[in-house]
Amino acid sequence: MDSEHAAVDVVLDMAPTDQKTEVVSPAEMPEDLPLPSDPNVIFLGGLFVLSVLAAAYVAREIVLPFVFAIVELARQIWTAG
Repeated sequence: MDSEHAAVDVVLDMAPTDQKTEVVSPAEMPEDLPLPSDPNVIFLGGLFVLSVLAAAYVAREIVLPFVFAIVELARQIWTAG
């Protein structure tokens, strides 16, 4: 049995044993994130939302049947179980 795991033992013995490990405490997390004060960030967020809505409008013929199929599948699973 030892001959089967000889390669694993060789790999595990490659780690240096003379080094000490030091545990570092995580940095303090701020409790509340402030709202962005730069108007450019707000406008970019609005453009992102607008582009997501435009992409959903263009892809509606492809995405909508998938959404209906998933909803129908979930309804069938819900009523069967």
